[in-house]
Amino acid sequence: MSVYTSQENQSSRQAGYGPEAIFNELKSVGFSAVAAVGVLANALAESQLDPEASASDPTSADPGAMSYGLWQFNTGTYPDAKSLVTGDPVKDMQAQVAFLANNGGIKAASGTTYTETAGNFASGFERCATCSPGGASYQQRVGYANQVAQWASSGDWPADNDLAVDQATIGGGGGPGNAADCAWHVAWGGVLGVGGFNACIISKSELRGLAGVGLLLGGAFVGLIGIQAAAIVIGLEVVGMGVLGKLTGGAGRAAAGAARVTRSSQELAA
Repeated sequence: MSVYTSQENQSSRQAGYGPEAIFNELKSVGFSAVAAVGVLANALAESQLDPEASASDPTSADPGAMSYGLWQFNTGTYPDAKSLVTGDPVKDMQAQVAFLANNGGIKAASGTTYTETAGNFASGFERCATCSPGGASYQQRVGYANQVAQWASSGDWPADNDLAVDQATIGGGGGPGNAADCAWHVAWGGVLGVGGFNACIISKSELRGLAGVGLLLGGAFVGLIGIQAAAIVIGLEVVGMGVLGKLTGGAGRAAAGAARVTRSSQELAA
């Protein structure tokens, strides 16, 4: 991620380049409300909403590359990126939004919920070291999207960019559905992507616990089957012994009877 220098922006809302102005500008060039939330969340992470932000980018393939503007366009990829920062934050914000739309930004911010658009834009457009799903920057931007959605839903936008950054950092942790331990979450973007929710249905630790219980129950079940099988074998052995005993007893009685017949024959012969 770029290391940028932020300009004074205490009157950014009044001056026309605060979060609400950026959100509306994004929609005016073709971003849906859902996408605008996710893209604005990324701008919070990239530049703290400062259109005049500039920085050297140590992660770039070009060691001398610089990054500029709200989404830190890198000169290694966009050679004319420096022209997007002129010292006029309102015009620069508008130019950067248009530049973003004309360079794949709308497609990159795909998704049906604001959390999806934030994550997809992070991994597909920003492509920072930890912008892939599950990475720290990915999670941060998805978290910021929850805060941006609240502003858009309520219409209560921060008065300036510094306050926006503070609110997003404190209140936009991503929601329970974006916690690192969440294994299965349900997110809904609400009407036009705002006013939704992001809930964790079950965490990874809970799944591991259930798996452990399942193994215990499975082991107990197998144990019961083993006991029953042993009982059946023992029962068969007992039955077998009984049958054998009966057969042996019958054979003995038959032999005794034959002996009596033999003695009787001998007596008659005598």
